[in-house]
Amino acid sequence: MTDYKTKIWLGIGVCTFLGASDIGHAFADTSMPSAPMVQLAAAEGGEGGESGGSGVSVADEEGFIYMTHLYKMEGVMRAGRELYESGNHEGALAQFNYLLTLFKGKEGDILIKLGFERDHVLAEAEQIPQAITDYEPYEEFLHIYGHVLRELDEHGLNVEATERRAPAFVAAVSADMLQELAKAYATKDTQKQAMAGGLALIVRDLIGWTASEMRKIDTKAFTKTIMALDELCDALPISGPYEAEPSKIYGLSAKVEFAMSKLH
Repeated sequence: MTDYKTKIWLGIGVCTFLGASDIGHAFADTSMPSAPMVQLAAAEGGEGGESGGSGVSVADEEGFIYMTHLYKMEGVMRAGRELYESGNHEGALAQFNYLLTLFKGKEGDILIKLGFERDHVLAEAEQIPQAITDYEPYEEFLHIYGHVLRELDEHGLNVEATERRAPAFVAAVSADMLQELAKAYATKDTQKQAMAGGLALIVRDLIGWTASEMRKIDTKAFTKTIMALDELCDALPISGPYEAEPSKIYGLSAKVEFAMSKLH
């Protein structure tokens, strides 16, 4: 069984023992798997059951890598949708074009090795920026967006539900996402900063997904985690303005990780 607690504390340790102003430098050269999908269930049709996907079972370390990559893609989609709905179509295009870059790049290559049907999902994902460029009605955009999201959701079923829902697994994936979003925000590139906000929402959804299990482990720690997550999300508005200093985002991310470390 993978030691997920070690994964979390590798991130927290740096944040805990360095001052907030030094956290950015500590993570700048850190190598970690590109993170990233969450069941954005209520709005998009739910999980669709606990069987399906491409029929390939992915477990332990591979499951961790697989899901963090899928979650990153969902975080990018979350940011793109909010930007589109706020009227920032240029910003939305940047997010969805970046999504295509993820599909075609090393993230997609890794997912293929773990059972992901890239060509099929990519062909559908390419329709999203096209719909924006062609000024398709919002309903058409939402239809395509929801379909791609469900495709990612179904591929997530390649990882057993018992693993995906385990507090230790959720905490480890969330910690990876938090580190990813802090690094992205620190670039001061507006596309990456908007994406950071999307990833933060995915982490919040992930924690909410396994809330009952985590609350049973430590109610006080769970409450602190949610409060810290709310603070982080407030500091990362997807549509901007991006006023928080990178050191603040690193510090808030570390605060969430520390509270979450007690929940498994």
